[in-house]
Amino acid sequence: MPYRPDTSGSNFSDLLPANSPIFKVEQRILAEFRVPLLSGTTVVVHQADGLSLLTRADSLLWALATTQDTLQAGTPPKPGTIAAAIPVPTGRADVTVTYLYVAPGTGLRDEVQLADRYAAHFKNQPDVSAYVTGFVPAQVAQIDYIDSRLRLFEIASVLLIMSVVALAFRSLLAPVVVVGVAAVGYVVYFPLLSSLAGVLGFTVPGQLEPVLVALLLGVVTDYCVLFFSAFRDELRGGIERKEAARAALRVNAPIIAVAGLTVAGGTIALLAAPFHIFRGLGPALAPAVLVGLAVCLTLAPAVMTIAGWRLFTVLPVRGSQSRNGFLRAVPARKYRGLKLLTYRGSALLAVIIVGCGLALAASPLIHARLDLSFVAGLPRDDSIAEGADLLAAAGLRGISAPTEVLVEKPGVVTERPALAQPAGRARAAAGRRPRHRAGGSADEAAAGRAVVRQRQRGTLSGDL
Repeated sequence: MPYRPDTSGSNFSDLLPANSPIFKVEQRILAEFRVPLLSGTTVVVHQADGLSLLTRADSLLWALATTQDTLQAGTPPKPGTIAAAIPVPTGRADVTVTYLYVAPGTGLRDEVQLADRYAAHFKNQPDVSAYVTGFVPAQVAQIDYIDSRLRLFEIASVLLIMSVVALAFRSLLAPVVVVGVAAVGYVVYFPLLSSLAGVLGFTVPGQLEPVLVALLLGVVTDYCVLFFSAFRDELRGGIERKEAARAALRVNAPIIAVAGLTVAGGTIALLAAPFHIFRGLGPALAPAVLVGLAVCLTLAPAVMTIAGWRLFTVLPVRGSQSRNGFLRAVPARKYRGLKLLTYRGSALLAVIIVGCGLALAASPLIHARLDLSFVAGLPRDDSIAEGADLLAAAGLRGISAPTEVLVEKPGVVTERPALAQPAGRARAAAGRRPRHRAGGSADEAAAGRAVVRQRQRGTLSGDL
């Protein structure tokens, strides 16, 4: 693989614009409170029949010792270390939850490794389970799953394309040529993308790699099929292969060029998107289309000229029996079914049938809802998903990706007990709606568990 997309800077905040009120509230919280309550990594310790008193004390003391080491150092924590471990009250005897905070400059994968080492402290008892969960471990795990299945995805895509092209042209050589042209584009595109990323200063999330490969394969296949179809028609008319290639190029090259430039222009327009994750798509997708367009306009016609009629035979060797059959005109009855669709009645019936089929296929969308779950894309037997499921089953859903609410009001610190109640009663006690929420989802807010902290200047912040 000549290029590896950067994954160190991609995170869920890329889904929000830079001027989002969520960011403003979070900056305000960080200015008011020394340690944030939002953490991307959570360690869950669980025992089915209840944790012993010693294990619960060990969970608390291990967190305090980890934080104390940082405080006693007297210097800011270095990248690649845990800055703080904050126990979160759960009100349960079978689960303890600890938020981990790493030093600035620590990569996502390093953060997960630090959490794994922290959780390993509790794995000395056979009946006690320790899980590392949260949206940071989930994101790293998703990248690993994508990488582990990427080759299978690419191979399946190539085989599918070869099968479709082989059936369309009844040829074994045509799909090989399409894949060969796409392979040349692949080798050119990823080093080019790496160079552009270094010059322009953008990053490409690793999750986009399958999308980029599929786009390049699709563009090359689409344009090659157009060229091959026109080239076959010219050969059937008895034109010599060089002239046939020129004629196919003369007719289709302007159409293909305009189509490719239009798609590239549409993708580069994503640079104007308010979301960082979408802005990163533009510089990655546009070169894929342009490289595919370039190899199709240059390499594909050259291969057509060399291969000639062999491009459309079952066995591309001289003397193949398919050669004479290829040169014969296609019987008119072969298109009789397509001609029926040109009549008004049959066309209307086809539209009704297709419309009903699409409506039936889309019917499950009635029950769909917009939500974000960091473990939805993970296998259920993954330890990160198991940790999140365990919290949900224990009635602590959302604690590993909480919603943080900032409430500012004169004298609000005196209402701390009421603000520790579920969200609706907390708002009523505060006498106004909170300024905004930072992070989380509706399900997490509905969990109704609150951890409230205060500053003497009348500012409270809590996690729901």
